[in-house]
Amino acid sequence: MFGHCGTRRLQNFLKDRLGTSIGKHLNETVNDCTDCLIEKSRCRSELLPTRLTTESLDIVSCHLMGPFKEANINSGRWALMVRDMNSTCGECHIIKAKSDAATVLQGIITRWEVKTGRKLKTLHSDGAGKFWSKGMNN
Repeated sequence: MFGHCGTRRLQNFLKDRLGTSIGKHLNETVNDCTDCLIEKSRCRSELLPTRLTTESLDIVSCHLMGPFKEANINSGRWALMVRDMNSTCGECHIIKAKSDAATVLQGIITRWEVKTGRKLKTLHSDGAGKFWSKGMNN
């Protein structure tokens, strides 16, 4: 989603003298943009107040991207991104085949569990079934 800069950011531009042709009455101008108002009304947080994370490994999000047209590092054509929602710690792994995603994800989760001394509570993905295997159910 793309749109206008927020009012606060525009005011910072003016303070730093980065924008000279921007009007001085920003609140009146920016708040009247109907496209921005419609798009901002659609934005909703996935984490409701009852589901906010308070500790590491409460919620981990993962996403598998690819296949890329050109092979990348280690001749991989897929990228697996994993992120802890509380600490915002994340990793990106380049893998050769889509079938390797579950194994790599299990390794990352196991390493994080050993490092933090906590067990993973919720694994969030787009639900496409890329990671599900007999080993993931354990």
